[in-house]
This record gives sequence, structure tokens and C-alpha cells, in this order.
Amino acid sequence: MKSLYDFPEIYELVLARAPGVIETEVASILQLLARRNIQGAHILELACGACAHGLRLAQAGCYITGVDRAPAMLQAAEHRAALADIQLNLFQGDIMVLEATQ
Repeated sequence: MKSLYDFPEIYELVLARAPGVIETEVASILQLLARRNIQGAHILELACGACAHGLRLAQAGCYITGVDRAPAMLQAAEHRAALADIQLNLFQGDIMVLEATQ
């Protein structure tokens, strides 16, 4: 059965944040990294969805790995990354059952 996570464009409308919230959150993350003199941070974004934070962090020079269980959300993230010429490492998986592999 389909869920809200199968429709990224509807998901974003239903769960819309006030304008500027994501930008403010990303700015806070970048500020924390800068205070610690960390550049080119490797960031893991769990339940990344369409990777709104990750895209902005990647534009700022971070390396982003995103994990989400919904293929449609990851496809939306891939599409947005391609349009912005940004590299993201995206993986499908349920963060509640992640297992280490070698």
C-alpha cells in the first residue's frame, strides 16, 4: 500500500516548514562546524527524505550520506542533486534495522 512517503511533492506540502527554517538549521550546523574549525565535514543524514538539509550542506562543502527507506524520497533527492550538480551518497534502508557489513 502506498504512503505519504511515496509522494515527495505531497509530503513537502503536508509537512511544510515556515520559510527559512531549513536554511536557519543548516546555518546553525555550519556555524557549529566552523567553531570547531571543521571543513569538508562528512555528515550522515538519517531519514533524509528528499535531503533538503543535505543538499544545502553539500553546497557548503560537506560530504553527505543520506539514508531513507522510501525509494521515491531518494529519487527526489537524486533529481534535486543532479539539477544542482551536487554529489550525494544515498542509500535505501530502514534506520531502525541498520546492520554493519564488511
